[in-house]
Amino acid sequence: MDVTIVSASSSNKVCLPVEQINDSGGIKGGWTLSDDAVVAVASLVTVLGCVFILFLTTMVIRYSFLCVNKIRGLLKNLDENYEKASKEESYRLYDALDEWELTLSDICLSNDILGTGRFTEVWRGFVSPKGKERLQVAIKVIKDFSARAKICNINRDLEVMKKLGTHPNIITFIGHCCHNDALYIVMEIAKGGDLLKILRSLRNESPYVSPLVTVYSASIEDQMLQVAIDVAQGMQYLASIKVILVNLTARNILISDDFVAKIYDFGHSRIEGNRRSRSRKGTVLVRWMALECLLNHTYSEKSDVWSFGVFLWEIATLGALPYQGYQWKQVLEIVKGGFRLQQPKHCSDDIYHIMTRCWDVDPEQRPMFEELVQILKNVKNAEPKSFIMKFDPAEYGIYEALEAEYHTYEEAEADFMSDAE
Repeated sequence: MDVTIVSASSSNKVCLPVEQINDSGGIKGGWTLSDDAVVAVASLVTVLGCVFILFLTTMVIRYSFLCVNKIRGLLKNLDENYEKASKEESYRLYDALDEWELTLSDICLSNDILGTGRFTEVWRGFVSPKGKERLQVAIKVIKDFSARAKICNINRDLEVMKKLGTHPNIITFIGHCCHNDALYIVMEIAKGGDLLKILRSLRNESPYVSPLVTVYSASIEDQMLQVAIDVAQGMQYLASIKVILVNLTARNILISDDFVAKIYDFGHSRIEGNRRSRSRKGTVLVRWMALECLLNHTYSEKSDVWSFGVFLWEIATLGALPYQGYQWKQVLEIVKGGFRLQQPKHCSDDIYHIMTRCWDVDPEQRPMFEELVQILKNVKNAEPKSFIMKFDPAEYGIYEALEAEYHTYEEAEADFMSDAE
């Protein structure tokens, strides 16, 4: 007979099998556990749990260290690849320009600085390449040119300048010199300075006076129209060799000592058909750019034609900032909506008609530079004379001589996207 026996003299219970539930609450067919056994089992479970948690923690820490080491290795490889790519890019710069290379002894900088930029300085200087006659030149100095963010722009600038050859309305590239991580770009000098300053020198309020424009003269009207023809001829030449200037503004036109306009600054230019012709890197002058450039990042001769129309407007207003009264973000919206620059007070109808043709929303409907050259020549030779402007400098105070803003492609694109929404 199976029973459960409890000792009266002890608090411990004896575990015996039973076949039925007795009056004391015994479990049929089961076992009863002593308090010590329960404590022992609980302790064992706790120890095992702690061991398991410690094991998991150890594995997590070990895995974390492995991941950190792998990430460090990847970053190290990226740094090494970046450094290698930068060196290769620098080597390509040297190799690509061997035929244009000058030595430091070939050039001489004066104390006369002609201009400054974010990464550059332009100095008056002299060059005597390989024993040739000593020439007065402009020397652009670019420091720390091996930095990758800058090397791409420098390569593009030099790639285009090497392609240019010589043209009477293009600043001539003479050569370059690399020394102590600085790049010296030697170019033809234009003693008259940039056109924007010359235009604004004709305003009564301007403190700047060009050495070529000392007194107001009716002949200046003809000179400015000739400047427009010179620039159109230079742009026609660029189009013929598949170069897209992008950055056509009055400030990037230099005037020689015999008052010939020459296109300068190819830092934003592109070679047509090159993959970079759709690049979104760098900065833009929104007020001069065609719609397709801002909307699709595409460039062509016809997008330069749009900029040429704005350039003509700059001449007609003696160097005013286009779209005055509008923030650059607003310019994106109004141009997309069909608004165009208004006809300046003294601008002839035929010249303003040329501007509006340049700003056609359909690039195919805009004239080519070859046609623009002929149209402007016809205007200049017309009888009676039809001038691009009738100068009365005192009245041009209504157009403020403000500075243009450079913005990134991403900023311009973000504003167009917000407008679309």
